[in-house]
Formats: sequence, structure tokens, C-alpha cells
Amino acid sequence: MRRRPQSTSAATTKPEVSEEPIAPSWVAQRPQRSPFVWLTLFLAIAYGSWGVFHYQFESLPAPLTAEQAGKRGFSEFSALEHVKALTQLGPHSVGSDALHLALQYVLAEAEKIKKTAHWEVDVEVDSFTAKSGANLDNAILVSSHIDTVFSTGGAGDCSSCVAVMLELARGISQWAHGFKHAVIFLFNTGEEEGLNGAHSFITQHPWSKSIRLAIDLEAMGIGGKSGIFQAGPDPWPIETFAAVAKYPSGQIIAQDIFSSGAIKSATDFQVYREVAGLSGLDFAYADNTAVYHTKNDKLELLKLGSLQHLGENMLAFVLKIAASSHLPKVNTMVEEDNKGQSNAVYFDILGTYMVVYRQRFANMLHKSVIAQSLLIWTTSLLMGGYPAAISLALSCLSVILMWIFALSFSVLAAFIIPLISSSPVPYVATPWLVVGLFAAPALLGALTGQYLGYLVLHTHLSNVYAKKKQISPVIQADLIKSEAERWLYKSGSLQWLILLILGTYYKIGSSYLALFWLVPPAFAYGFLEATLTPARFPKPLKLATLLIGLAVPILISAGGFIRLAGTIIGTVVRLDRNPGGTPDWLGNVIVATYVAAVMCLTLVYLLSYIHLPGAKKSIVLSTCLLFGLSLAVVSLGIVPPFTKDISRAVNVVHVVDMTRSFDEKQDPRSYVSLFSSTPGKLTKEVEQINEGFRCGRDKVVDLVTFSVKYSCWTFDDTDSGWSESDVPIMHVDSDTRGGERITQVLIDTKGSTRWTLAINADEIEDFTFKDAGSSEELVFVGDMSSVDGWHIMQFSGGKNAPTKFGLTLFWMKNSTRLDHKVEGKREEGTPLLKLRTDMDIVTPKVDRVLSKLPPWCSLERDTKHRVQEMRTIPLGISVSTTSINSSSKTTFLNSLNLKRPNPLPLTSTSTSSRVPASTSTEDDDFSFLSFSKSGVCRASQVVDLFPTVSPEIVVREARLEDCWEVAETHCSSFFPEYSFPLDFVLRIDRLVAMLAGFSLPNGCKRTCLVAVIGNSVDETFLFGSEDFKIGGFDGKFSLNRRYVAGILTVDTVADFLPRKGPLRQRRTGVAYVSNVAVRERFRRRGIAKRLIAKAEAQARSWDCRAIALHCDLNNPGAIKLYKGQGFRSIKVPEGANWPQPKTAPDVRFNFMMKLLNTKAAT
Repeated sequence: MRRRPQSTSAATTKPEVSEEPIAPSWVAQRPQRSPFVWLTLFLAIAYGSWGVFHYQFESLPAPLTAEQAGKRGFSEFSALEHVKALTQLGPHSVGSDALHLALQYVLAEAEKIKKTAHWEVDVEVDSFTAKSGANLDNAILVSSHIDTVFSTGGAGDCSSCVAVMLELARGISQWAHGFKHAVIFLFNTGEEEGLNGAHSFITQHPWSKSIRLAIDLEAMGIGGKSGIFQAGPDPWPIETFAAVAKYPSGQIIAQDIFSSGAIKSATDFQVYREVAGLSGLDFAYADNTAVYHTKNDKLELLKLGSLQHLGENMLAFVLKIAASSHLPKVNTMVEEDNKGQSNAVYFDILGTYMVVYRQRFANMLHKSVIAQSLLIWTTSLLMGGYPAAISLALSCLSVILMWIFALSFSVLAAFIIPLISSSPVPYVATPWLVVGLFAAPALLGALTGQYLGYLVLHTHLSNVYAKKKQISPVIQADLIKSEAERWLYKSGSLQWLILLILGTYYKIGSSYLALFWLVPPAFAYGFLEATLTPARFPKPLKLATLLIGLAVPILISAGGFIRLAGTIIGTVVRLDRNPGGTPDWLGNVIVATYVAAVMCLTLVYLLSYIHLPGAKKSIVLSTCLLFGLSLAVVSLGIVPPFTKDISRAVNVVHVVDMTRSFDEKQDPRSYVSLFSSTPGKLTKEVEQINEGFRCGRDKVVDLVTFSVKYSCWTFDDTDSGWSESDVPIMHVDSDTRGGERITQVLIDTKGSTRWTLAINADEIEDFTFKDAGSSEELVFVGDMSSVDGWHIMQFSGGKNAPTKFGLTLFWMKNSTRLDHKVEGKREEGTPLLKLRTDMDIVTPKVDRVLSKLPPWCSLERDTKHRVQEMRTIPLGISVSTTSINSSSKTTFLNSLNLKRPNPLPLTSTSTSSRVPASTSTEDDDFSFLSFSKSGVCRASQVVDLFPTVSPEIVVREARLEDCWEVAETHCSSFFPEYSFPLDFVLRIDRLVAMLAGFSLPNGCKRTCLVAVIGNSVDETFLFGSEDFKIGGFDGKFSLNRRYVAGILTVDTVADFLPRKGPLRQRRTGVAYVSNVAVRERFRRRGIAKRLIAKAEAQARSWDCRAIALHCDLNNPGAIKLYKGQGFRSIKVPEGANWPQPKTAPDVRFNFMMKLLNTKAAT
């Protein structure tokens, strides 16, 4: 056995440890980014985004001739012949001769379709009123409108839609013998006057009972790809369309924006969906929105391929659903909408494929991604410890700074542009100027903000790495930069994770965008960059990580972002609903905010790469150069703000003011008013017209449905072309007094069959309206809705429509309006009635003005002659009447209220749901083509008074997600005079008080009730416990949150009830109501009554024998409400010191109580 040698002294010594710093293998190459590479990358991403947009929205199919399409196909050239024929008629608005000709053309084409239909398809063409017709079995409705606004022939809106329907009907007539369901083609009118034609069909025509699915064709521009922007509530139609459409196009983001009310208009689809409870699809052309409702909506701007795209999609879709054995159920809207789980999420990819899935699947997918993301972040923080948590917080700070600086720089540019440009919106005709004017400063601001966050993060990481002494300072500096860069990249995913959480919580369909901007970048980072141990040194991010991470998000969303930007820019032309009522810079701020938001959301990953040496300076210089060049182009007028094709929307109105006092006669004051809904003054236009106009904000015109705050007037040569015989008559027939005041008013609109009547809702509690000729009741007594304190009725009809009406007014009992003249002076104050009528008259003065309009001006609503009469007559009625006269070639001013905003009640007539739908006349107002095995084809005419369509109102206990809107409702109702920032501070104060200040004595209870719009008691997803409460709020969360319209607090604390007994003990068994408030726009709908009824039910559940409240003596309306609900005033004994609510010292209260025990009440 070999002996082990003895250890020597050398063996016992410890091995030497190298004192040289550890260096990673990659430090030989310092982290450096080439300016040329990154400028090229920026340009490549911009060009790629434009390429996606072009392919997705501008790549149109080749148009087909009739020979190429065949009998059963769709030919764009055939459809274009229909567009040419309709646009050659000129503007064809309701009541015009041109509309009659357009209807005759549609009927003639229907006769041709009848003659060429397949021999097994029996097509009959007939004319009828809405009160006659034949019933059909299950039917599919395809609808659009023939009428246009008064300024345009409507090539886009919506002659192109009518043409597609006619050509589609011709093709369908060769297929219908194999259908299981009838197909009705509805060509209606009155859409531009408040969706009247569609509503008349749904409420009056017997065929409407057989309809199971509705398809509406619309336009908010001219040409391009017609995409789906509304679908549902049943997902079957959009799922079927996605499966069969040849060129599917549609984005749910458009539906979300439209449903939010951001777009103040509506389509016939809302009537089909909300009135009839139908499911279906709503298509719209959206190219070149700047020409929408202007004279430039002309055939020359209609792109070839636009009609072919819609026609082929519609043909495939109709053939599929007409032969299907399944159609959606009717009146499922409320059920589906409240549950929300079957709603469809849809979007197309490059206009070639459409992705559709249910909200239920979206919730599962999003929650899974959210859970995994949170798990990854939690694991990362646990591994990194305290330094990682601080780094995460600082990276989030960089995102916040990025948003602040991007918005600030972009909005600052928005304020600068009106100061240096002849127009506040110089980019309308050249939308790509927005890149230099707003995108460049937004990019510079985003880079600045993120770089400041980067510096703070760099300082923190320097302190962390300073403790690692084994690393040399040079290497430490490189490692710090690389790790800071990684944290900035990861903060981008955290930003999108937050948006995904919010979108999932509120069930926003567009939250799929957050999913695509979160998952691919995070996957690319995890696949190429992530380290599994903190011991490994961070490396600079790879370029491949960025390219792989951004490829899918850009492919999915770039086109939609650019299209939405174009739509926003186009709507700036018609931004000012009340001309002069908004500042000139508002349109710029809207565009700038959108651009800055898109830049911050999409460039957060890219910007994290350019903070290493070599990249920042060149990008900053390039951005500043682009911004400077854009400002120079705008200030020097190199690019005109408006052109002949994309022009400024102006209005020309002849006004005759016939204001008179009691027993006083005076000559009418006649003048022509020029104003514009496009931001900016009219100085250049007035100089070129040279007709004696004077401009200013003192030139205010009240035109019933809107007010002109800034306009230009001229009184020269305005006395000819009109007659006092054209002015409508409003005559007080009787004024009776008894228990309540009732006034009868006779109205004669003379030759006008288009008019708008406004009734003062603060003075008139209710009213009825009837046709004086036939004595038919048109509007019954009922709960009336109001808009800004006015009941609004809009009427549009054909030549034989009634012109004489009887109006019965039921006054408020607390009305303070004077009954008689005082010392012969005219009674001041808000008018009681305002009437506006439209007629076909041209005045010479307006004709001259129109002939001199500059080429960059487009007649948006060119009203040729408007007579405005205001008078005060006995019985305390102040009447403001307006007579509008125009030729068929121009636009009526009341078309500013062209389409019904969302929700519908905002411009609907103030009638109850029991109102008859309309008044019928003998003129053609809409036409039908119906194809089934029996093949019926009809035509019809209707005039409509559009009734109120109210969404569902549900009263329930407030939840935590309602707390902000509860505070906002409270503040806007009780403190309406507060403005920013005091109103915001007050809302925060109320919010904190409601959440934290609801401390209750033992044995007492308190709850806050809310009336929500469009919600349901049956909630699908509800989190939390009924036993858990925060303040007066139920400690439960719902994912079906809706809009809070009213609030009420009820409790048993009894702080404001008189104490009893010698010990002044707290009174028990009595519930107390406080903080009853309803938002102004939702008042007079019975919401307060429902809140009170719910409070009484809650009090009974608490075994209370009575319910009490304090009511302001200066609020007679509230006193009337409570007395109507059974409350009685309780007289306070003299000398008694009963507690009262803490409020202003000059407010006096009436103590009211109601017994809840039936026997005791008896």
C-alpha cells in the first residue's frame, strides 16, 4: 500500500484569490446604439403601419361589370348608375320635389327587378300607407335611407347605400326561390330628420312583426370599405358574416366609441335594436369624413371598388342567412345586454380575416393572462427583493412622466397653431400634417418624460450596484444602463396590463388591443431576454426582441389607430354644434390628446431602447426639425387648410325678427346670418363676399334646437323675397283656471311640413298634441322627457302632411310666470314655446351671398330664408317662432340636429311610450322590396313624431364601483355653480365622506340607493359579500356597471328627527331620507319616484313604522313629488328646537313624514 506523502508548508497555504473585478463576456463591446439604425427603424415602423392601414382600409376589390357579375352576382358599374341617377336629382330632403322623384326612381327600378326576377320568385310592386299591408313569415330586413340633407346630393350618405341595395335586390331576385325566410328591402326617408322613417315602419307596418334580423347600411363619409360598427345583441349575425364575407371589415372599437356617446349621431339600426328588439349588423362608409353632410359629398369622390366591396359582402351574407334555419329571437336585447356574456368581440385582420368570439371567452382569456402576468411580476419581485420593488416603482414613474410630457408638448402645439395660422385647424385638407404638428411634439415629450424617469432609475440602480465592489466602476456603469433599459421595457407591459384589467372589469370589447400589446412583447422578452436567476448580469436588449414583440400588435392595431385619427380630423369640420360656443383650440386639443395617447401607448417599448449612448440626440434633432418644418408650412400658408373638395362647413340663414310687446306693433327686423360649425372666425370669407357683413359674438341667433354664439350679420337688401304670410301662427284659444291651469294653443305652420316645437319644461308639466284637421291625438298625456329644460318635438312629412295642430298645455302648479302685462311692458324671461318651420323659398340676398362664397367653403346646412318671430301675448305665454325657408338645393339649419345622439332620448320627441307612432299621409315616404317564395314587393309613405326610447332604469343599492358617480351626482345636483378646480375638490371631498364618514351608532342602519341606466338586478358576475360594507356602499363588485342617474340615502340614525323622552333618547322605528338627487339630463322620467319607493321598501325591511325627510321650502317641485308619494307635512310646535340639516342659514325646511304601517295610516 502506497503511503500518502506528508503535507508541506506550501500545501497548507490558502490559494490566492484574484482581486481583479469580474467582467461579463460581453463587456468588450460597450452598449451603443447607432443613430442611423434607429432612425431607419423609426421610418420602417411608420411605413409598416401605413402599409397595414392601406391594405386594411384602402385596398378595394376590382369593380365588376354586369356581364362579369352575371345575373346572380353584384356589379358595381350597375350600382354606380343608380348613384348617378340619385345624385343628379340634387339634394332630396324630406318634403322636397327631388325626394318624390327619388322615390319614383326606386319604385321604377323595383318594377324592373320584378320583370327580370327568377321565374319561381313572384315579385309584386305596390304603394300603400303604413296602416295597410300583408303579413309575412320570418323575414330579414335590409334597410337604408333615400333622403339627404339639404346641402348635397348625398353620393355617400346615402345614395351609395341605396344603389347597393337595388343591385343587391336584383341579384337576390335570382336566388330567392331557395330561401327559407323572406327578405325585405326598406328604402325609407326621414332618417336625417330623426330616424322617422325607420321608426314609422317598425311601429306601424304589419311586416315589422315578422322581422327577425335587421341590416342597416349607412355612411359617415364617402366610399372606401364599408365596415361593421355596430353588431348584436345576438352574436349570431356577426359570427355568420365573419364566416361567409369575402372581404370582412369591422372593428368593435368603433362600436365602443359609438355606444359611449362620443359620436353625437345615430342610425336607423338603433331604432331596430332599441324599439323592435332586433339583432343585426350596422355597416357604414367612413372614408373622407370631412365631406360628410356637405356639398362635397359627391360622386367624383366615390372610390372605385367601394360598392363592389359592400355588395359582395352583403350578397354572400344575405344568401347565407336567408337559407339558414336559425334566426335570432326578437326582444332579447335587454336580456343579452345585461348578461353581457354572449356579446361578440370582433375585429378584422388586414380586411381579409375576421376574428369573432364571445364575451364569455374574452373574460376567461383576459383573466387567465392577467393572473399569469401578476404571478410573473410577483415572482420577479420576490426574487429581486426590495431593490426590484423600488425599480418597478421608478419605472412606473417614467411611464407617468412620459404621459405628462407627451400630452403637455402636444397640447402646447395645439394652442400655438391658432396663433400662427389663418385657420385653427390647418390640417383638415392635409391630414398627414398631424404627424409633424402633433405626433412630433408628442414623441419629443414622451422621450423627455421617459428619459427623466430613466435618470431617476439610473440613480437608484447606481446605489444598488455600488454595494457590489467586485465589479469595476466602468463595468458597473454599463450594467446599470442595461438594467435600467430593461425596467423601462417591462414598464410598458405593466401599462398595458393595467388597461387590460380595466377593460376586463368594464367589459370593454376593445380591450383585445391591450391583450395584443401585452402578450407578444412580454413573450419576446421572456423568450430572448429574461434571466432565471438574479446572479446573471443584465445585457442590452436585443433588436430582435423589439421586432418580434411589435410585429403582431402593429399588424392588428396600426390600421385602426390611423383610421380613427382620420375620422377625428374629419369631424373637426363640424365640431361646433352651437357655432361659436366652443373655443377655437378645442379641436386641436382633441386631436393632440388622441395622438399623444397613441404615441405613449405604442412607443413605450421602442423608446426604452434609445437611452443608451448614440441614439437620443439624432432622434431629438430629427423630431424638432419635423415639427419646425410643419409649423413653417402652416404659418406661411404653403398648404391651404381647406380645398375645393375638403372645405369649411358654413351656413347662410335669412332671419326675420318680429318681436312684439303686448298691444304693440312694429316693423320686422330682417337680416342674413352667416356662421360656421368649423372652428375659426369668418373674417376672410366676409371680406371675399363683400355684402356688408359684421361679425361678433353679440350676433346670437336662437334657432330652437341650437344657438349660434358667433355669426356675421348683414341688414342690407334683406326686405325682399319673403312675406309675413309665410310666418307660422300660434294663437291662444283658451286659458282656464281651476285646480290647475290649462291653456289651449292653436298652431298653423302654413305651408311647412317640417318643423320643430320646443315647450318650456320648467313651466309646463305635461301636454297633449293633436291634428286639428282630423282631431287625431298624436301625443298623449304622460311622463315627458326633456332636453336642457325643453320638451322637443320634431315633425317631417310629405306635401299632404297636416299643417294645423292643437296643443294643450298643463302648467306647473308652482309656475311663477306673470299672467298679464305689467305697465304695458313686454314680459322678460325664457320663452314658453319656440316653433321653427321649414319652407321652400329663396331670397335674393341669400342667393347673392351663396354665389360669392369662396371655393374653400362648403354649404353644410345652407338655409336660404329663415324668419324668426318672437312675441309676448296675454296669459303669460312668451312665444318664439321661427320660419325657415329654403330651396331644394340648399340645407336647412335645423339639420344641425340631423341624427339622434346616443342615447336616443336626447333629441327624440317628448312623448310617452304610449304615444301613437306617427301621422300618415298619402305621399311616398319609404319603399319596400320583399323577396320570399310568394315574393311581395310594396311601397309606403309615413310621417312620424318620434317617441322617446328610454333605456332600462334599475334602482338598487350602491356598490363600490358606483362611489365616484354617486359623488359626482351629489355635487352636480346640489352645487351646480361650482367650476373647476373647486368642483373636482368637492367631488373628492364627497367621495371621502361617503366612504369613510359613514360611522353608524350601534343598532342603526344606512344604505345608499342608486338609479342606474341600462343595468339589471340579475348580475352575472358579482364579487364580495353582502355582510361587508364600506360606508353606505354594498361591499360587492359587479362587472356589469352602468351609468348612475340618481341617488338617495336612507338610514335609521335619526340625527335629524326630534328626540323623545326626558333623556332625549334617539328616536327608533323611523327611517330618514336624505341626499335625493337626479342628474339634470335624466329628470322628469320618474326616477325620483322609484328611488323613494325603493327607500320605503328598504325601511319596511328594517321594520320601520314611518319614513321622514326634510324638504326645502323653496323647492315646490320636490314638495309636490313627496306629497304625491304619500308624505305629509308635520307642523313643528312653536318654540320647539327640532334638528334640521346643516346647510346655508337662509334655507328653510319643511319636515315631512309618511306612515308605512297600512292600518296606522288608515
